[in-house]
Amino acid sequence: MCRVKLYFKEKDLVVLLFTLLCGAIYLFGAKSVSAQEEAGAKTTVRPVLSLSEQYSNNPASSPRGREGKHDYITIVSPGLILNLQKPKFSITGRYDLSIEKFANRSELDKVTHSADITLSNQISSRTHYVLSDRFAFIPDSVDATQSEILVERTDILSNSAAFSLTHTLRPLLDVDIILSDSITDFDNDAFTDSRKDEVSSGVEYKATSQTALNGRYRFQRFSFNQDDKVVLTHALTAGFTHNLSTGFSLSASVGGNYNDDTDKFDFIVNGDIDFTKGIETRTTKFTINYRRDINTATGLASETSTTQSLGLNINTTATRALSFLLTGNVSQTKSDITSSVDIVSYRAGVSAAYRFNSWLTSSLGYNHYKQDSDGTSGDDIKRDTVIFTITASPAGWSL
Repeated sequence: MCRVKLYFKEKDLVVLLFTLLCGAIYLFGAKSVSAQEEAGAKTTVRPVLSLSEQYSNNPASSPRGREGKHDYITIVSPGLILNLQKPKFSITGRYDLSIEKFANRSELDKVTHSADITLSNQISSRTHYVLSDRFAFIPDSVDATQSEILVERTDILSNSAAFSLTHTLRPLLDVDIILSDSITDFDNDAFTDSRKDEVSSGVEYKATSQTALNGRYRFQRFSFNQDDKVVLTHALTAGFTHNLSTGFSLSASVGGNYNDDTDKFDFIVNGDIDFTKGIETRTTKFTINYRRDINTATGLASETSTTQSLGLNINTTATRALSFLLTGNVSQTKSDITSSVDIVSYRAGVSAAYRFNSWLTSSLGYNHYKQDSDGTSGDDIKRDTVIFTITASPAGWSL
């Protein structure tokens, strides 16, 4: 089991305070609605069950040249979805359990847990806030959280909490503030545990009916358990969103980031292009995105890293029941000071999904992953998988 190290003992207090805050806000929201609004409230609980059969030519994600024998993995994933809706107040929550059984390598069998909750409240006609928390425990994992990097197998515990408040100063002008805290804890002492605290504030001005301009300041505090190291960063960005036509939109932001560990400025970039073409049930949506920003090095180093990624998604709806998805992504993560982390990863996938009715769907997909490491940490990895999944999600119960 993953042990939460003393370095993160304050995390328990954060989670406790967050839970109490969720309860307090829920009670406040429940009492603040009128009788008429209460009559429109709706609470549903919906079960979800997925059954998957997966083939992998590298089931342990071993370094190239040491892949070993291919394997078949059976995955059973029950879950529960909670949805509470009121005219100005909502809570959505989900818990998922995943049980993986390997046909030939039982030592890789594992059970993972994940949960998330999001609370939204419209305080007034001009102000609303959103509170959220995401938790995951993945034993014997190679999929590092919040990154495209695959690492040596270890237990990983992660939690991320966030609070955002948005206020409309004028009909065309919004301001917001966002607070967030996230941790990543590895059971293997060879990896570096990290914590990131972030505060940001932004402004958005609707210049026209199709164009909005925005600006943001962000402060980040990265903490690493090795040598109790702390890194502080400050960033300023400016950007825009623009709807060229129905189904065609652009968004981009650029700015500078100062890192006190490197004592240097670097640039950060975010860009998205969304294009949808088609009519009625036959549509194709293209999404292209590029990101360049600072983050942790996924447990591989006690320093920040710069990550660049370029992604493409093509989602085609052929009929009301049949859809296809094509994905591709290339990313690079490089440590900011040393040469310990310099990893480039490639992902590509294609899948088809078919909906039998309102509660039963199936999908068949192929995924390719490749990782090249030029640093002192990380391995060269290559993996191909084919997975078939059938998912049942009945209507559930109204409370």
